[in-house]
Amino acid sequence: MLTATGCTPAIYTNIQKSYPARTEESPVLVYDLADTVPAPAQTLGSVWIKDSGFSTGCSYENIIRLAKNETNKIGGNGLHVVWHKKPAALGKSCHQISADMLLLPDSVYTASYARNAEAQQARIAQYSGTPEIVPADKTDPERKKVNPRYNILHASAGYSMLTSEFKFPRNCDGDPKHWVSVDAGYQWISRIGLGVGIRYTGHFTSGKQRYVSMDSDYEKLNISLHYIAPEIALYQNVGRRWTFHESVGIGYMRYFEGMMHNTESIGGFGVHGTAGFNYRIKPWLGIGAHVLVQHARFDPEKSRTLRQRMSKDNTTMTHISFNGGLSFYFF
Repeated sequence: MLTATGCTPAIYTNIQKSYPARTEESPVLVYDLADTVPAPAQTLGSVWIKDSGFSTGCSYENIIRLAKNETNKIGGNGLHVVWHKKPAALGKSCHQISADMLLLPDSVYTASYARNAEAQQARIAQYSGTPEIVPADKTDPERKKVNPRYNILHASAGYSMLTSEFKFPRNCDGDPKHWVSVDAGYQWISRIGLGVGIRYTGHFTSGKQRYVSMDSDYEKLNISLHYIAPEIALYQNVGRRWTFHESVGIGYMRYFEGMMHNTESIGGFGVHGTAGFNYRIKPWLGIGAHVLVQHARFDPEKSRTLRQRMSKDNTTMTHISFNGGLSFYFF
């Protein structure tokens, strides 16, 4: 029997025997591939859940929930996973399983329920990318905390403050200390929480130069800084949803200034450091905030315009940014 609706995973069942259906979402014991199924268990049939090609909602937790629902429909109370294919970076993005649907005697079901529920939560935590919280008195090696490897795409925006001395041209309205900041990047994080990545940051501000041309009473002055750098990142998971992270890197920054059809730019090397947190809304989606500090050094002698903006004794630009945004996790 095949069940498939819209973008949900495809469900195939082979039913050998059935009993009166249990209510939907009734607890079902789940035994993993390496688990030993109690001898009195009766096999009622099998269920196979796979990617339909355009499936959504196919996390491990949801796939197991669908298999439990099929088990409840035929009166079963146990599920033994006999095959499990995990998502792959260049393959299917879904968890896919094949499992036997079981009927366990009430005595076995009751005696095994608590420990089985704990084991289920441990597997869900492992495959969802959040660490299991292990009580201090639990020493069972099967309950070892597992942090998966994952890839992160992040994007954020916020306020940036220039702390070094910097001046707008004469007769120019605006505040050269306050900028808009955007930040985006990619990170690969290992099981121990240490990873590498690449980061782009842009800072933008503008002013109005008065009485520059005969056509209008002002011309807009646009100033931007663009920075790209490799970085080393460190992540610490706290509980099931909170993550704290830090990163440092060395990269290249370029300063742009333009008015009308005239644009001037100059480049220099810089360093950056970040510290922040994420709250995991979904296993694949987090929301968070971070502080970013960037410092770059330029050679004003190579730019007449930049010589006018910076003091003779200070050829650096330092920004402190406060950004908020989203992170997307791929396992």
